[in-house]
Amino acid sequence: MFDVMEKNGLYPPEISIVAESLFCVTLKNQPMYTPEDMEWLEQFGRLNLNPDQKRMLLFARAHGDSFTNRDWQRVCEVDIYTASRDIKDMMRKGCMAHPDKGGRIYHIVYPEEGRKVEFPGEYRKIEEMLDDRGYVTNQDIREILKVKRFTATRITKRLVDLGLLSAQGKGRGAKYIKKGINK
Repeated sequence: MFDVMEKNGLYPPEISIVAESLFCVTLKNQPMYTPEDMEWLEQFGRLNLNPDQKRMLLFARAHGDSFTNRDWQRVCEVDIYTASRDIKDMMRKGCMAHPDKGGRIYHIVYPEEGRKVEFPGEYRKIEEMLDDRGYVTNQDIREILKVKRFTATRITKRLVDLGLLSAQGKGRGAKYIKKGINK
């Protein structure tokens, strides 16, 4: 319910305790963003951004396409660690950057139409198996890249977030297939 409402630009459900064993769920049929904001955010749709990340993209858009960690903390009402984690996630997904090494101001990186995808080195190494077999597993990635399970899981998550792989199944039985990408 939370995900569906957030995806449609509605306020998340509010849960309140009415009595000792009763609670109330309030669903607002009121948009959180304007239709123009929702349309603008669509260009980042494939990145699987959380509500705070979307909120900060809109904040940055209204403030010269930039923001600071402190802005994030204030707007999203989170601590410095949560803000830093979300910012790093956005940078990894390619929609945020800080042009100055060690800089404190982050800038929006807009997706470009027809942009060639920058393939990470890990992807290049597993691509042959993807082409031959059609999928790879965590075990395959560990063997090809000579990494531990946790590192292979992190790599697959990154490749899924970048839109290079798609997960089929969950847990140890998960297979990762190649998504249709123009090289």
